Amino acid sequence: MKRIRLGMIGGGPGAMIGQVHRLAARMDGRFDLVGGVFSSDPDKGATFAQEIGSTAFASEAEMLHSGQIDAVAIVTPNHLHVPSARAALRAGIHVICDKPMGISVAECRALEADVAASGRVFVLTHNYTGYPMVRQARHMVRSGQIGTVQQVQVEYPQDWLARDAAGPRARQAAWRLDPARSGPGGALSDIGTHGHHLMRFITGLEITQLLAITARDVAQGGLDDSAQVTLRLDNRAMGALWCSQTAAGAENGLRIRIFGSDGALDWRQEDPDRLLWSDLSGPRRELTRGSPDLCDAATSATMLGRGHPEGFFAAFATIYRDAADEMLGLGPTLAPGVSDGTWGLRFVEACARSAQKGGTWVDI
Repeated sequence: MKRIRLGMIGGGPGAMIGQVHRLAARMDGRFDLVGGVFSSDPDKGATFAQEIGSTAFASEAEMLHSGQIDAVAIVTPNHLHVPSARAALRAGIHVICDKPMGISVAECRALEADVAASGRVFVLTHNYTGYPMVRQARHMVRSGQIGTVQQVQVEYPQDWLARDAAGPRARQAAWRLDPARSGPGGALSDIGTHGHHLMRFITGLEITQLLAITARDVAQGGLDDSAQVTLRLDNRAMGALWCSQTAAGAENGLRIRIFGSDGALDWRQEDPDRLLWSDLSGPRRELTRGSPDLCDAATSATMLGRGHPEGFFAAFATIYRDAADEMLGLGPTLAPGVSDGTWGLRFVEACARSAQKGGTWVDI
């Protein structure tokens, strides 16, 4: 099978997510990292490229027009996502972009138009949808196994911002809390979009209205570092989303619970190989990754046999594998795309509007 030549924008010294993207791209053997523009400082970028055994390009334009890459991974601060993605698409290059897709709905809509005109693949790395048991949950909800969805509860607490806002991750904190670089949301853009997309991915439902209250526990005068959002969904179900990066003791506590008329599902990212299924007609069951009775989407996303932990890198690699399949014309996949990115910014902008009005209901 053809290997896809990959370039990278960003993801250099000190960028955890850059290393995640590089490992994910390698795990399935579908991509070769040709090189990248790993830093806005050319000297730092060249040194970093040498350290990882890659090639540094002098500029983004040089790389995109070099004829040496088929696809590019964009792992920069949020405000650079759309400009880099549009430049890549216009150069005939496929795009894998970190989330959120941009910093405004307007620029995301412009990117949607470019994707449609280019004929190239655009994949957004909402990586939690790569977990096998998330794909199992999607299958169960959409095939009616828990009945009609009535309530959805999503939470995503972390505490890194409370610990490191002025410490080792101060640089990461600074741009995430800067509206010019992060967009209208802080924690909402960074992790709230993950929770929002996970809800949409599993249930297929959209938010019609929301009410948001935000807090600035660390970022006084800056963007939100915590948010509580009440949701109305398009099937008349209700929901709630809580995200925080200042929740003491929370590590990476993404969790989603979906309550239907006939049963419920409960999935936690910190224990990702298990999905709890409560069925009103029988006892509660624990479904585990790798079991023979799971759906095809969950089985195909499984790399190791049951009992062998996979986790975050494997889920991220599943998104890269989906991207490769789409780039090679092997059919549509479950990979998040450009419209998902626009929905994410619609959610964040609506939350910002609601919070600015003191927490009132707004349309999305």
